[in-house]
Amino acid sequence: MEDQLPLQVELIERIDWLIRLRWIAVVGTLVSIWVASFARVALPLGPLIAITAAIAFYNSLFLIYARRLRARRGATDQVRWSTIFAQVQIALDLLALVGLLHFAGGVENPFAIFLVFHAIIASILLSRTASFLVALFASSLYASLIFLEYGGILPHHHLTGLIDPELCQQRVYLVVVVFAMTATLLLAVWMASSIAARLRGRTEDLLKISRANEARGR
Repeated sequence: MEDQLPLQVELIERIDWLIRLRWIAVVGTLVSIWVASFARVALPLGPLIAITAAIAFYNSLFLIYARRLRARRGATDQVRWSTIFAQVQIALDLLALVGLLHFAGGVENPFAIFLVFHAIIASILLSRTASFLVALFASSLYASLIFLEYGGILPHHHLTGLIDPELCQQRVYLVVVVFAMTATLLLAVWMASSIAARLRGRTEDLLKISRANEARGR
């Protein structure tokens, strides 16, 4: 680990952080489902709970794999698999989130903004190019969900008593929402990756100076 760059060390260390964050998300989702049920918002509880349980299940598998990954020998091999591991986690989380959104109002659900959090997480863990790909993947999933519901290919689950039931059929509004989400995701990645790149650059410069000073002292 001593010869790895700060970016590589950070990636390996953040894997556990991402898994812990997912446990918090599972609890938060269950609480949100309970609150919605208590507030008498008509939602298909079965699918929502099933998706949440699936998240908890694959997070348990991630926890097991993360421990095995840390036991791997060879810095290069460990970093390569950590990068792939992080990408798989983010992709599954996006699919799960869009699934939850589908059964909880689709375009009517304000928690769609949580897609931005995954873009920011990607900017912290992955390269800038990979982060932009994550943003495009997230916006594509969201746009697909909205227009599949609009076209009647997927059933729309209305948030009764909270949102205008005609909202999901207003084409101009849907286009504007998709555009706004895409722009927000790309902007979030650009800002977060720019800040992360500067911090990593400074850390690497400090590391080089430290190693140079150590070499002179020998």
